[in-house]
Amino acid sequence: MIKGKNNNTGKEEKNIFLRFNFERIHKLSLLLLLVFFIFSNFDRYNVKPVHLGEESASLTQEAEITIQSGNLFIQISSIIIFVLALLLCETKFILKKLYSQRLFLCYFTFIALSLLYSINFNLTFRRLILFGIVVYFGLALLVEKDSTLEKFIKMFYSFILIYAFFAFMAFCRSIILGQIFFMYRFSVFGQPHRDAEIFGLGLLLHWLVNKEKIVIMDKILQLVLFMFMLLIVIITLSRTGLLCVLISGIYILNSQIKKISKKFLCLVSMIFLIYLTFLFLPNYVVEGLIRIETIISLAGRINLWEYLIEYGPTNPYFGAGFGAYWNADNIYLVELVEGWAAPGAHNGFLDVFVNTGLIGLIFILVILANLWISTNCYYGNIRTFLRAIVIFVIIQNLAQGSFQSPRMFVEIVFWWIYFQVVSRKIQYQYNARNSLALNG
Repeated sequence: MIKGKNNNTGKEEKNIFLRFNFERIHKLSLLLLLVFFIFSNFDRYNVKPVHLGEESASLTQEAEITIQSGNLFIQISSIIIFVLALLLCETKFILKKLYSQRLFLCYFTFIALSLLYSINFNLTFRRLILFGIVVYFGLALLVEKDSTLEKFIKMFYSFILIYAFFAFMAFCRSIILGQIFFMYRFSVFGQPHRDAEIFGLGLLLHWLVNKEKIVIMDKILQLVLFMFMLLIVIITLSRTGLLCVLISGIYILNSQIKKISKKFLCLVSMIFLIYLTFLFLPNYVVEGLIRIETIISLAGRINLWEYLIEYGPTNPYFGAGFGAYWNADNIYLVELVEGWAAPGAHNGFLDVFVNTGLIGLIFILVILANLWISTNCYYGNIRTFLRAIVIFVIIQNLAQGSFQSPRMFVEIVFWWIYFQVVSRKIQYQYNARNSLALNG
């Protein structure tokens, strides 16, 4: 059972994750995540699993309407939650935080100006509003009284635990219905890649909260949760998710070992263990995980990337407008040429390019570098965790994500952590200047 500390009595009491001592902004942020990734997907909770050989995508009339109008439930709910945040939070201080984030402010101004030339104004405007709400919450998490990185991590971890509950129910349902794992991709809400991303990041969070004792729980429960999240990542058959977990996990393990010889031995041992695992797994399991026939083309991604590079936005410097490239017309053209209706570039960096051009891509690369350098303001396991997140985000965006899609869990985590880390660096530099001025 998860435990928390009672500040009034000084005694430890049994507690559940929903009773963490959150501030109002943490509760609203958690609600926003629930709306994006759980409440809006209830209608897909009983979606029939897709056989590996039947995976395909085409632009239906229903999908075209959804692209043009967006998800009405998410739009209304996010605006209501945003209004509540405006009423309950100190917006004046939030704007000050935005002003201090000069690099991001320049980036946000640039993508906002894309409204002036967007090939689909309505699409750009709607996605900018949603991104602006995500940004507001990321900054609001910095200014609430007693709002610490620890509480921020607890809030994300609470979401992971809630999502794990629905995943457990879906897993039990799959067993009862006789789903053949590794021949059918497991998913909670019909999106296996998203489940892999959420639980992949959940594994990193799980490591940190237990390593730093941010959340105190029995060791058996700790192990069960870890194994369950890892199992879900595996049975989603998301190669991108598995690769993100593997490489970021190796980075964490490597950071915990100080001697070079032990690091090398550990790496060799892991490679050998993975090799042995695949050697003794049944053939259909290996086929489900690797899917050799799609490796050369990366499941059609390489052809898609070549198409986007050659026939992407007419203006390579500014792009098609924030989020505007992926309108129904362009998706239909991709389907005609490539045979599948890709709703995105399946590469975060290329996605940024087609939407906001080379300038937008340079902004993202500089922001990533700034985030990595800013983690120097933290020490020990916290810094290791933050850098593992950066590694996870980069790998995920090489084959799946987009830095400009606030509907993706990885991107929300990225931007909210960016504000947390860079804000600490700014405060650290401010304190250092004041210290020098006083001593001088």
